[in-house]
Amino acid sequence: MDEEKKPDVAKENAIADKDDGEAFELDNKADDETASSHEEISAKDMKEVIRILIGVKNKISRSRNIKSNDLKQTYIKRLDSIIEAYSGYTVSYDLLSRYFEILDTARRFSLAFRLSENEKDFSKRLNEYFTFFEAAKIDFAEHGKWIKTIKMLFFSSMFCSALLLPPLLSIMNGKSGQMNGASLIVSLILFIVVGILVGKQLNKRTKFSMALCFCFMPICLMVSLYWINFGMKLWGTGKMGAFIQSVKASAPNGQISAANELYLKISAMGFPILAGVLLILLIMAAVKLYKNRKQFI
Repeated sequence: MDEEKKPDVAKENAIADKDDGEAFELDNKADDETASSHEEISAKDMKEVIRILIGVKNKISRSRNIKSNDLKQTYIKRLDSIIEAYSGYTVSYDLLSRYFEILDTARRFSLAFRLSENEKDFSKRLNEYFTFFEAAKIDFAEHGKWIKTIKMLFFSSMFCSALLLPPLLSIMNGKSGQMNGASLIVSLILFIVVGILVGKQLNKRTKFSMALCFCFMPICLMVSLYWINFGMKLWGTGKMGAFIQSVKASAPNGQISAANELYLKISAMGFPILAGVLLILLIMAAVKLYKNRKQFI
């Protein structure tokens, strides 16, 4: 979890060692003995995580907070599946921060059995840990590529939207899609900052970060569909010339500069194409988010 939560782990350890040191030593001894009998499934890079999870498995079978034997067996099967998956993973440099987050969570998972709770509350707590470990599996299975792909798609969508929104606002204000440099710079800064902030939230893999992505997508979608529709209407034979003439007619002196005319031609052709790229990026990002929705916790 987040780094600021690490002091809580140390505090929990200190309190637990003070209150029931003997029980802690017995638990660790049992964990080590069990771990040694499961060395064949312990991957070198995930050995410590797997050792702790094997200890958790023993604690589940002995826990007084879980009355139902069927529920205990269900948890043990889920944990076996997690241990089996993690035994085949290796930790690359890009996944170091994720590994330490998993290791920290595994330790707190083990400490959770020190608490005395009713079965319903305790089961809820355990399910949260199981969800975390099951969600983290895909990071190692894909070497963290899935979250990087989503971030790249979202940031690219923000960049395309930043280029397309200012001329759209200009058209809405009756200026025929012409825009000044200041509005483009403001739009780029705004959307890039949003992309960076959402990207940082995506690193935490929270449901809030996924919701943020889906919240911004409708805005980008509307911008994209407008310019695609604009291009479809304008790309017909002779329609480009009529569009240029209509812009000239709306100018104060009935004329526009050569630079403005070139800009109109480029925008009339380029913006719809860019909007098509934006639409593809949005679809890919939405599909990727939906497929990995269970990885956000």
